Amino acid sequence: EAQLAALRTLDVTNDCFHIWHRGPYGTINGLRLGTDISPASSLSAGGGGGGQGSAGNASSDGGGGAFDLSSMVAGAAASFFSDQNTSSSGGGNNNIAFVSFKVPWSETNAALGHVVLLLSVLQAKANSGIVFKTHELIPLGACSKVGVRHTDGRATTEYGLFYSDESFSFFGKRNFNTALGGLFYCLKDVINVAARRDRTLTLPHEVIIPSGRGEITIGGLPIAFDGSNGESWSKAMKYLLTDLKWLVAFTTKHTDR
Repeated sequence: EAQLAALRTLDVTNDCFHIWHRGPYGTINGLRLGTDISPASSLSAGGGGGGQGSAGNASSDGGGGAFDLSSMVAGAAASFFSDQNTSSSGGGNNNIAFVSFKVPWSETNAALGHVVLLLSVLQAKANSGIVFKTHELIPLGACSKVGVRHTDGRATTEYGLFYSDESFSFFGKRNFNTALGGLFYCLKDVINVAARRDRTLTLPHEVIIPSGRGEITIGGLPIAFDGSNGESWSKAMKYLLTDLKWLVAFTTKHTDR
């Protein structure tokens, strides 16, 4: 019984998909999710990342042991994901540290692959109630894809959720943004299920998917990558990881227990 009680304190999903941060970037399993940020942008990266939100009933009643959901959600997630002051305080050496880092697309693509796999794992949990209505996630590591389902009987159209500045694909950026938009449709499906189960749940950054051809946004930032919005896009991806961390905590409380 003691061993069983100890095992119940573990959060395997959180352990397998460790979401944290490095400078102005959110990370998943140590991989930065973002793109290059100019020196001027990184010097001003000190505010606005945390957002406001409540984990609702996602806090744990048990506490203690290897898994303390209340501490993780109410404390660590909120404090960690606020854009750290290390970029604007602590001297020039800290600023130079992340100006000198350029995130290669191979790392960003791999991070997006982990995001796709995490959403697929959340959907596949027993009694999750999650159904991806309009899109299909295809986890393939750094070459993951998102499929767009058609209502007229046609086969699913797949778009690559990976990009490279060195790619010679004529529609590479357009296809990447189409896949990224599909990823956010799936994220919204997960959020909607969580909101139905707990109406007090408020994620730190609201995901808005307008009808028609409007821009998909998270925390007020557009999620599309256009090649010139490195700071804004990197922050939007950090917001994505923020919401995912809260959703992992929520599913641990309401699905796994």
